[in-house]
Amino acid sequence: MEPQFIFTFADVIGLLQFSVIIAGVAVGCWQIGAQRKLAKQNNSINKMWEMQKDDNLRESMESVAKMREKGEKVESYASLKKLKENTGKSEWDEDSRKKSHALDAVVEYFELVSIGVGENIYDEKIVRIYARNIFVEMYARTEPFIVEMRNEHDKFYGKEFQKIAEKFRKSG
Repeated sequence: MEPQFIFTFADVIGLLQFSVIIAGVAVGCWQIGAQRKLAKQNNSINKMWEMQKDDNLRESMESVAKMREKGEKVESYASLKKLKENTGKSEWDEDSRKKSHALDAVVEYFELVSIGVGENIYDEKIVRIYARNIFVEMYARTEPFIVEMRNEHDKFYGKEFQKIAEKFRKSG
């Protein structure tokens, strides 16, 4: 009796071709994942670099820091009602308007970055390493303003910023 083979030579070749195709697909998927991770890291680094180079943002952050250093109630700049209650002013003057805009600019910038982290546009690890202290500090300085903005205007104002800042604060 002669030995019988279950597979023919053509079957073996077909199986090898199939294996090569599967391996190629696996490598392609891995490369796509690696490319996405690299793009996310690059986006993160660019956003952190932008924070350093944006003169308007830097001026707004300095303005917020000065308000807190002077003991000003930053929540005063969330609404005319609070402005009148805390400062006695019955209308917005140039100084009050500038302070309100500075607070809003800071919160909005960090809110956008926080949304980007949550949506995997920015790499959380890079943002945390680079800007952890800035997030925590800016949230602490703007929190009364954020709370008042939520009470008076938008209940979701600064929510993502708050989540990331609190997460960064807890992570030490």
